[in-house]
This record gives sequence, structure tokens and C-alpha cells, in this order.
Amino acid sequence: MSKLYPGTSPIQQHDGVDFDDSQSGTYQTKKNAPVQLELKVDVDQLGPFSKTTDCISGVLTRKSKSIWSGNASKAYFRSYFGSGVQYDGQKIHAVIYVLLSDGGKRDGQVEISVKSSRSGLVCDVKFKIESSTVTINGAERISQYFGDVTLDIDFVEKVIWPVIRLENYAGTNASMKSRELDLFSVFKDAGLKLYFVDENSQKVEDPTPDTRWTKADMYAVMKDYFDGYKGKGFNIWCLLAQRPPDSRYMGYSFDQDGKKGFGLFTGHTSFNGMDSDDPKVKATANRRFLHYMVHECGHCLGLIHPFEDGNSDSLSWMNYAWKYDSLHGPGTFYDNFEYSFSDDELITLRHQPNKEFVNTYEVESGEKFDVLDAPKATPPDLGESDDDDENDEEVHRGGRPKSNRKISFKIKVRSQPYFKGDTVEFEAILRNSGRLPCRIDPDLSLGGGNISVYITDPLGGVQVAKPFVQEIDSPTRRYLTLGKAGSRENSDVYREIVPLIQSNRGTMFRTSGNYQINAVYEGSGMTIPSDTAEVTIEDDREDDASKDEARISISVDGSLSDSQKQVMDFWMSLMKKPIQAKLKRIQMITQLLRGINNGGVKVTGKKDALRSRKKHLKIERSQPLRSARDLILDTTDIAQYFKRNYDDDLVDDLHYVNFVLTRGKILCGMEDFNQADLEYNQLVADLLSGSADFDFMKRTANKWESIRNPSASSETLSGNYQERVEKLIDWMPEEEIVNEEDKSGLGLGLPFNNFDDRHLHLAFKFAEDLEKMEDNTDDIDAVLDYAEGVMKSLEVNTGVCKWALETFIVHSKLAKKHRIRYPDPPKRDPKMTSMAAIVETKRVGKPEESWMHYWRCDADFNYHHRHWHAVYRGVRSFNLKERNARQGELFGYMHTQMLARYDADRESWGLDPVAPYAFSEKEPHGFDAGWEFHEARSHREFAPRPSGETWTSNFKNNLEDCEKALQHYFKIGELPTRSGGNVKIDTNVAGHIIEATSDEWGHIFGSFHNEGHMAFCYTKNIPRGKTTYMGSSLTAVRDPIFFRWHKRVDNLYQEFNDTIKQEVSEDAPGVVIHPEDVVILPGTEAPDGFHEFKGSGWKNKNFKSGQIQTYLRKPTLAFEWDNKLDHEPFSYHIRIARKPGVEGVLPLTVRVFICQERHVNNRRSWIEMDKFVHVMQENETHSVLKRLDKESSVIKRLKEDVIKSKETQFVPTVPGNCECGWPYSMLLPRGIKGGEKWVLGVFISDNKHDGIKLTTSCGSMSYCGTRDLDYPDSRTMGYPFSMPICIGKNLVKITEAAEKLTNFSLSPFQINNDFEMEKLPIDVQSPSQNNMVWAPYRMVGSTGIGIYNKSRLTGRFRVRLDDKDFRKMSSSRIRIRFAGRPDSSYNMSDVRIGLRKGNTIDIDTRCNLPVTFNTANGVVVTKDGVTSDEIFLPVKTGKGNDYFVTFTLKSPGCYVHSPAKKATVSIYIPMSAAKEATNQDQWTTLKPLIGKRYRSLYCVQCVVE
Repeated sequence: MSKLYPGTSPIQQHDGVDFDDSQSGTYQTKKNAPVQLELKVDVDQLGPFSKTTDCISGVLTRKSKSIWSGNASKAYFRSYFGSGVQYDGQKIHAVIYVLLSDGGKRDGQVEISVKSSRSGLVCDVKFKIESSTVTINGAERISQYFGDVTLDIDFVEKVIWPVIRLENYAGTNASMKSRELDLFSVFKDAGLKLYFVDENSQKVEDPTPDTRWTKADMYAVMKDYFDGYKGKGFNIWCLLAQRPPDSRYMGYSFDQDGKKGFGLFTGHTSFNGMDSDDPKVKATANRRFLHYMVHECGHCLGLIHPFEDGNSDSLSWMNYAWKYDSLHGPGTFYDNFEYSFSDDELITLRHQPNKEFVNTYEVESGEKFDVLDAPKATPPDLGESDDDDENDEEVHRGGRPKSNRKISFKIKVRSQPYFKGDTVEFEAILRNSGRLPCRIDPDLSLGGGNISVYITDPLGGVQVAKPFVQEIDSPTRRYLTLGKAGSRENSDVYREIVPLIQSNRGTMFRTSGNYQINAVYEGSGMTIPSDTAEVTIEDDREDDASKDEARISISVDGSLSDSQKQVMDFWMSLMKKPIQAKLKRIQMITQLLRGINNGGVKVTGKKDALRSRKKHLKIERSQPLRSARDLILDTTDIAQYFKRNYDDDLVDDLHYVNFVLTRGKILCGMEDFNQADLEYNQLVADLLSGSADFDFMKRTANKWESIRNPSASSETLSGNYQERVEKLIDWMPEEEIVNEEDKSGLGLGLPFNNFDDRHLHLAFKFAEDLEKMEDNTDDIDAVLDYAEGVMKSLEVNTGVCKWALETFIVHSKLAKKHRIRYPDPPKRDPKMTSMAAIVETKRVGKPEESWMHYWRCDADFNYHHRHWHAVYRGVRSFNLKERNARQGELFGYMHTQMLARYDADRESWGLDPVAPYAFSEKEPHGFDAGWEFHEARSHREFAPRPSGETWTSNFKNNLEDCEKALQHYFKIGELPTRSGGNVKIDTNVAGHIIEATSDEWGHIFGSFHNEGHMAFCYTKNIPRGKTTYMGSSLTAVRDPIFFRWHKRVDNLYQEFNDTIKQEVSEDAPGVVIHPEDVVILPGTEAPDGFHEFKGSGWKNKNFKSGQIQTYLRKPTLAFEWDNKLDHEPFSYHIRIARKPGVEGVLPLTVRVFICQERHVNNRRSWIEMDKFVHVMQENETHSVLKRLDKESSVIKRLKEDVIKSKETQFVPTVPGNCECGWPYSMLLPRGIKGGEKWVLGVFISDNKHDGIKLTTSCGSMSYCGTRDLDYPDSRTMGYPFSMPICIGKNLVKITEAAEKLTNFSLSPFQINNDFEMEKLPIDVQSPSQNNMVWAPYRMVGSTGIGIYNKSRLTGRFRVRLDDKDFRKMSSSRIRIRFAGRPDSSYNMSDVRIGLRKGNTIDIDTRCNLPVTFNTANGVVVTKDGVTSDEIFLPVKTGKGNDYFVTFTLKSPGCYVHSPAKKATVSIYIPMSAAKEATNQDQWTTLKPLIGKRYRSLYCVQCVVE
């Protein structure tokens, strides 16, 4: 025996091992030996990546009747599993199982001695079978392999032979990185010798290359190959076709009467990129192609899918990556794959009996030979699917949340008997009976990878239902969400017809009798057994041969040309049957209808049996033997029956839909669109009148759309991607789910905080899942389907899903390819009668913080902040080797600029610059984003931030310590690394450790910026399950506290920057600009004479900038406040002169900033407006530049504006982050009426030092850099104002620098704003005593103006008006006055007044009226209150006539206390039941929904005439 270690893992090192010493392989006796022996010894490794199975097998062929009893001529033997192979240092001993070729079985033993000879290794073998012993000497090792396999590849375009190197894949084990794999090496490691000769490949000509390949096409080529093949040995046939018929399928595999082959579609999206210039894309695509080639070859060699044996966890070539990933997450298969077959699969590949034994066995035993050790065909022993929770716990796998998730699986077969050879079908029904929605993979076709079907015949034999042609499933999965019972959004049931047609051994129901059918659904991480269905098969006199061909036609969605007549004979016999018989075979008729209409297929070309040279074949698609019109006439009686008898028991919705859609496709092909539409519309009407659910109707409509408009683009058919993404990002569950686990680890119903490091890590994992799904499929539909399935089934926290999807869209190449952009802010609902603010800001008297609400709540600004954090995700992955990414510096700079702009607008209203937040202070203001914001379902996790909040001591103490640590290391200027070295702190590292984006220094500095956000989210008065606006980058800037916290963060960042002196004179370019050379003007044109240059200077020098107008216009986007900042179009005009004596080309960077005149020497007040490249050519003495506002490098600029920019003449454009950038409308600060004094600063630097060699095609280059490249400016961001300015080592003021430098100029200009506020449309004046006819005097005092308190409740209220003063009234025309809330406005809707029914809480139908406000049945109640329109009461108020006022508060209103101790004045139903309460006036029936009864009077103030 060899010194190699049996069972050594292929990923372990094998230093010093000579694999040539291996004794494993195939041994054989000479042909003239009395007993022929083929022996396979598998006890040590053949190579560094070849595993041993510790197994002995072989075939004995006897020439006499010795050795074993009986007449069998051959015996196959193999060592038993478990007992292994024993080795005592000299000999191999094994206990063997013996299978005789006549079906007999024996036990035995074998002893093997291996020795060397001149010709190689030989062995002596001693067998003992039963009582006989035989010794065979001198068997020679003929091969180190265990078998030979020939692979023939035919092709349509070219042969693809994938080769991969494992070093190209992240996470590969170090010992495997040098491994290079192709089909040869894969099967060599498996112990098989693969033969493939490229010259033997045959080209298959496709005369219609734009036509998608069908099953029938591929089947015809395979059948042609095997019909003509006369070679020896085991052959695998493969066809490389092009366009798949469906993105779900990579190809088809065939197994018919021992003929095994497969075809792959090289045009499938999952194979895109095999020739890509992108190394990662190329490596991924080639690995996937190799995997599928190996996988399908394995099937042809007798291997099955591991999940068919209940082993979806298998890391084997034979498992689908997507199947494994469905349990463990996208990408996990390849993360753990060792590029090998499983041990059991290796035994099958190496130790199955040879072809001679199989052939002899089938002759002598009269039985088909089954692959040994294949999973035995037995009905699933998993317990029947039922409705108990224990079963639910059993069947869910893969770490998916189990509690409250429960799917049952039922199968239903029609009760009427089938005839022998019929296509039996059953209805598969997946139903969600749990309390949470659940994601399923709805492909229930046989071979689709999700369902296994077991058929028990009348004699008790069991077979696994395997069609002879199977789809090769792609990683492109289509998921479906089953809602919980009663869900309004998703159906709780999915149904599909599963036909059992033709197996690899013929019909599945060949004999008459009673059969049982069981199935197991295994998809999306669940394993669910079905119940048992019974089916009766009766004898039939129809021609079995015709029926067999019909089943083949059904299986391949077409037929071979030479079998069309038999199929047509069978079709015509069906058409002669009565309608009842047809309906029993409706599925078969529908499938035949489709196949016959597709016509026939045949392959032409000269046959070459031994394939010794290339032969060109041609596939021909013949016309069907029966015309489309005749097929329609044949089935008209069925269509009419469906129309007249929809309620009949024989009519099934699924059959009806499939039949109508199939006929519709034929009718559309005939251009008889009227009849097609007529039949489809009748189908829809019938389904609507029946019990069809919305999801079923939607799926049917989608199928019809693809038939009716086949030329529509895939993007149209799959829905507009942009719209789909935006709907997903805006989606929220129907109801809040709390206290439930999810796969992310955060939990359902809890708010996601994208400033919480733990939350970010959880969300980043899901974002990686989406990226891996993109890599695995190269299909945007597959990614979005997965994201939607996970989100809507509540597998992952909704906030986590949204954040992950947003960041995926920003970074995904597929998203860019399909033009999916980061969503724009939503438009305001046109039905809304007011803005988020509810009231317009009254800027009277002392300036208030609320005066800046419009600025902070600008939707474009909020989305800018959100998008920036999506581009720079903030996950702790900072890499010092990639510091040019400069995320830390960009974080600091972007927020510095934000604060400068914020302070500028504050000061324009007379407010002080924002003050930094003090750790110990009690914040006095709080903030409420308004009713419209909180009414949106997508915002329900947010709660207004209360006033008077303080940080918890933990946050306070921790952040104080973090700040001190940062200040300490800023002074030192270096950071210690965990490896023992030091890193110098620069402005990039400073921003990085403040934000922070790495775990490297988290133990020193924590996460200063992020923890500050968190501190405002987790205060004691925030309700459980809620967060404040500071918990999300989408909403944080709405809150004034954001700017106060960021002022503290920025102070810390600038504390470091202040330690650095920035020399600005040493590398200044040789140019000159003066104040009069720079102007900013409305419009696009420079002033007259500005371009004139005379001699060595400019002719005119008295130019001045104009006054730029800004506006506060009405908002147009959702959740904005009462105004939106905007400005008139403007432009810069800049004159540059060359310094005398300066020669050559001058590459320049023009940097444009503005600052309020009073802050001109405060570098933090300078606002960057633009940055662009200009090149002064060698012969140019001067240049005049014009730059439009919409070309600015800081805004979210459009591609068309970049293209028109003159800058593109000097530098190329590269892809940018198109959705990233400051809002154009906010480019200019507001200014003041009459004009605020500002300074325009232009600094020109030398681009030879700046290194700006490009510009972005769209978006902001200053704030967002480029999409895939380093930040394009080597200067610090905000240069020259990023740090204190130094000239000749001396610090100088900014005004001094402008005086001393010829490349820096300051020019004055003004910003003017004359906006006037509009008046409110609704009269809010307080009622006078003259027109007030009733007020609850006993409650609010004799003035009728009581003190109303702030409420926190939202929901449906019913307020009783029945005190003694109300009973004194006798009015029929009234108006109702509603009190204002002291601090803000609130929203009231569905307001009604009704006569009280007796002493109940119900309404008397004699008087039940809507209450309107300016004719609308809802109103925004301002602080000053509001009065309704006039109401005419059919029953006057007065004695005995009490009234109820009923309304819904969508935002918290107000109340006043009643002195009555027992009287119920207000009845409250929570918002969760408000809709039901709105639709039902009789509240006695709603008592279980009533939240509470109050003595306080809500919102109603008085009644006036």
C-alpha cells in the first residue's frame, strides 16, 4: 500500500507526497483468463485535490458455473459502507456486497495484494462468495482512473471551454489558490478520464438566429445525435445553443432510454461576461458556466440533485448554488465550495458497474438497472402537512424565522378516473396559515428544483416522478409573497397545476389500478410534505404509440417532424370525444394545442456516426400539420362551455386560464385580436365573479400582457424598474409587527437607525446579499424579486431592507445599465390642502427657530443628505491602503459646507449662527415634522422629538471621553495601530475617526458622530418601537438639533484643521485676476466690453457684479414646509491674463466661492460654488470664461449641462454619481430684502499640482467624487479655505491673501429676496359672543374660550354635546368651531354630526350629516382654530335631542377637561381601527374596538350661527 493518507482533505497541504505512488485505479485481467476481472481500488489519493472513498468494487465474468450458484454470467461487487477497507500493511481486506446479473444477491469477501512489476502495478485477488473461493493472479493496473467518459459538444455559434483559476475568487483557501480548473481537471479529481476532441464538434446551423430555442429544437438535435451514434463506451452529448426561451432556464437536460445529454443557452444572462474586460465579471461568469457543465455531465453519469435526497446543504458540483443560498443567503455556496463532488457522488461516479454488466443485467434479469445507492423511491416520511405549530417548526429550515410562519402544502387530483397513459395532473396548493407573510419560490414544475413527487403504483412500488426532459434551472429565481390570511396586499394561497407526463422510462401511469401521489415542497429554505392524493387509472383502447408521441410532444412543447402524424392522429381522436371527456383531459388538450401550433422540428445534414471530422447540421422548423384556424375551431366547443358553465364543477380556474391564454396566443398569431380580447375579457369577468384572488388575477394579467404585446421590451414586461424600486423603498407592512425575530438580527417592527454601528453592520450584510445576487445572476429582475420577497415576507426588518436596497441601487452596475437612479423626492399629493407645516410661518417679531423649517425640510436637500450617506455607506471598512477614497475628509467637508449655508440663511432672518450642542444641556425646543410627514406609512417609525430632553448619562459620559481622546491625538498628530506602528493624522484620517468608518480605532474613539445621532434617538420620552428623525440620514436634517450636533462635530474637525498651515503662494500659476475681472450676473451674458483686451491689458476695468434674486416659492414636493428656496438663473464671468514672462501651456483649476461680506476672514463661512478646469494655450495671453450656475460642480447637475460645458474641451468625462449633489434650487443662500452684501472669491490654482484630469458626466464632483475612481483633486477639499492660509510661512487674513496674490480675487455682489407671505384661505378669527349660540360653559368658563391642552392621541373620536346649555338651544342652522392646539396645527378628517340614538353611542339615521370646511370633509386646524361651513339640521337641537360630533384625528389634537366625575364626553377608537369605525356609525357593535372613554371634550370648542 501507498504511504498516502486515505481520506485526506483536498484543501490540506500535501508537502513531500508523491502521488505517483498511489495504488488506486482500475485493474484488469488478460482477455484469455478463465475468470475475467475488472477491479477498482480506491484507497488513496490520485492527486492533491482528489479525495479517496475507501472503497473496492468491480465486475467478475465467469466462463464456467463455479464461484457462485445460479445461471448469472456476471457479478458486480462492492465493499460495504461503514466497514471500510482494512489494510494490515501488506494486504487489502474488504467485506463485499455481490449483485448477480440475473438479479440475485450474495455476500462475500475479498483480499487484495498489490505489487510492482516491470509493466507497472499488478495485484492478486482472492474472492470468497458463498462457500466458493477463487484466486485471480496478475491483474494489471490499466489506468489510474476509474472510468472513461466521452463528451461531444455540438454548437450553434462556438464551443466554449471554461477555465477558471481559484486565485481570482475572494475567500479561496490558500492551499487551493494555485488550482486551475476545467472539465478535464474536475473529472480527473473525480477519478474519471474525460475525452473531448474539439475537431469532433459539429456546428448546428440555425436559419432563424433571432428565434428563441425551444425544448423541441434541442430535443431534435439530441435525438439526431444518439440515433446516429455507433461509438463504444459511455457518451455525454452537449449542445451549446444561444437564446433561451425563458430567463428561468439555463438549458434542458434529456434522459430517455439510456440516451443522456443536455443543452445550455450561452445567451442566458447568467453567462454574460465570459469575455468581459472586467476580471471579476469574467471570473464569475466562467465559474458559473463551468459549474453548469460539470453539473449536467454529472447527471448524465447517474448523479442526482442532493436536494432530491433531502440534502440541500450539500457543497457539491451537483447542487445548485441558488438552492444552497436559499438556505444560507446569497453567495454562501461559492464562499464555502471546495470544487468537488460529495463522497457519495464520488462512489457513484467511480464504482458503478460497467456498461457490459448493465446490459447483461437488463437481459438476464428482465429489469431496468437502477443506479446503485441512489435515493430509494419512497414516499416522504416527514409527516403530513397540517395546521399544527409543531409541524411548522419541523419543516422550516436554513435559519429563517420560524415563529408565526407556517405554510401548508396540499395536492388535489380530480376524482374522476384517468385512462392508462393519460397525462395525470394535480393541483399543488401552498397556503399560508401563519400570522406573518412568507416568501415562496412559485416554480412547482417537475425538475424545477422546488418539488419532488413520489408515485406509488398498485403493487406498492414507488418511483420518483422525473420527466425525460427537464429544465436546467438558473439562479434567476422569481419569488412570491404569501400574505397572512385576510391580507389586503397579498393572497395567502398559491396554486399551480403540475402535470405528470412522460418520465425517463415512459409513461408514469402505464397500468390500470389505484395510485397514490405524495409530494414535498422544498423552496426558500422550507421543506414541507404534502398530504396523499389518490388517482384511479382505467384501461383505454387508444393507440399507445400515438399517445406516447403525444406525451413527448407535450413534454417538449412541440414535436419532431417525423412524429407529427401520430400526434395529429391522437389529437383528432381527442377532438371527437364528447365535451365532458374533453374537460377531463383539458390540461392535456391545452398542452397539445400549444405543441401542435409550434409545428415540427427536424435536423438535416450528412450523418457522421464516429464524428471523426466536423459535419454541419441544420435545424429546420416545419409548419404544423394543422392550421391555427383549424386548431381554434377544434377547441371552440370547449371555449363556449367555459363561457356558459363557469360554475360547473368541471371548470377549474387554473385550467380555464391556461386554456384561454393558449388560445389567445394562437389567435394573436392569426392577428384575430378582437376574438382574443373577447375571450380574455370573458375570462376576467368570470374570475371576478368567482373566488379568484387579486394575486391570481395579477399573474394572469401579466401573462396576457406578454402574449398580447410580445414585442414589448423586457423592461416593459417586468414593469418599469425605476417605479418598482421607488415603490419598494416607500413600502411598509400593512400593520406594525413587533417582538418578532428576523434574519438580520434587528427584529421586526423596530426602527432601523443608520447611525447605529450595529444596525449598519446588519444592513450591510443584506446589501452584500443583493450584490452577490447580482453577481450570481446578472439579472436585475432576479435581484429586485429577491429584495421584494425578503422585504414583503418580513424575513428582514423593513428599514434594513430599504437601506440595503438604496445602497445597492447607488453602487450597482446593473442598476446603472437599466437606468435605475436613486429615487427623486416624491411629489406632493395634489389632494393635500396644505403643506407638512400645516400653517404658514409668520415671521413677525423676534426671530424663531421655526423660521428655518422651510430650509431644513426642503425635500431635495433631505435627499442629498440621504444619497451622500448611501454613496459613502459609513460601514466600518476603512482601509489605510485605500486612503485616496478620502471618505473621512469628504464627510468633514460636506458637513462643514452644509453648516456654512445653514448659518447664512439663519442670519438672513436675524437668527444667530447655530450654537454647538452642549453634552449636559436640556434642549428647549423639540421638533415635529408635521402631520403630512407622520401620516405617511413609510414614516410611521418616527416620533416627534419632545422638548426638554437630555442625554442619558451613558451617552454623555462616553461622548465626553471620546471627544477628549480625539483632541488628545489631534495634538499628538499620530495614531497607534493594532499592529504596533503609527499612522500620521491628516484631514482625511481626522474625519474618518470622527465619523467613524473603521474598527481600527473604535476602542479609543468609539463612533463619535454616529453615537451623537443615537443619543437623540434613545431618550426616555421616545415611545418604544419609535425613533426620532436623527435616526435616519433621510430625515435627520429636518431637525434643528442635527445642526447643533454637527456644529460640535465640525468644531472638533476644524480643531484639527486649524493645526495645519496651508501655503498658497509657492505653486501659484502665472496668471493675474483683479476684482473687476470677476462678475456674477443674472442670466447668461457678460456685460458689454468685458471681453475686450488691448495691448497687455484689459480695455475696460470698471465692471461690477449685479444683484441676484432669490425666491421663497410654494413647495411642490412631499413633506416640505411652507416655502421652498430658489433663485433666478445666473452666471460667472471671469477674465484671466497671463503674467508677463510666463510661457507655455497653463493648466488651471478655477475655484469659485462666496461669503457674506461681514465674515470674509472666517474661512469656515466660505461656501464653495464651483470648481472647473481651464487650459490657457501656449499662444494665449488672456482668457474670458463663462460658467453657468447649472454647470456647478457642487450641485446634482444633469448630463446635458455637462456636455455643453466648455470644461469638457480640456478634460474627459467619466461616470459620476448622478443622483448625488447639492440641490440646484439651494445653490444660493436666501439673502435679504434690498440686497445682502456678499463677496465672490475666485482662486486659480495650478492643475499640474491639483491633478484634476477629468470631470464627472453628471452629479457633484466636489461632494461625491467619481463613481469608480479616486477623488479627482489632490488638494484638500475646500482649498484654499480648508485650513488657515499661509504666505511665506506667515499666517494671513483672507483679505490680505487676496491683496498679495495675483491668482486670487475678491469681488462684491448682493443677494436679494423680496418674497411676501400669502394669507391663509380659511377664516381663523375667534368667535364673538354675538354669534356664539353654545359653548360648554361648565367646562371652559363663561367666555367660551377655554384652555385646551395638547393631546397625544390619533384615531376616531365621538364627542357628545348634551350639557344643560346645549339642551336650551333650538337651532337648525349652525356651524361648529374647533379649537386650535397650543403648539402646532393638527389634521381632522371624515367629520360628521349626528343625532344621538336614545342613550346609546349610536347615531339616529334621521340626522347624520357630513361637516365640511370650504366644501371639504376634512381640515387642517391651525393654532387659532377653525370654523365649519353652515350645517342644516333636520332635527333641531333642544331638549331630548343630544348630538354627537364624530371625526378622525390623523395628527394629535387638543382637549379640555370636564368637571363631571362620571359623565362620558368623548369616546375614542385607536387609529388601527379608525377605518372600520369611519365606515360604521353604530358604535355599539364596535365596543371591542373602543380604546377608552374620556370625561374630557376633544377639539370641539363651540357652536355658532
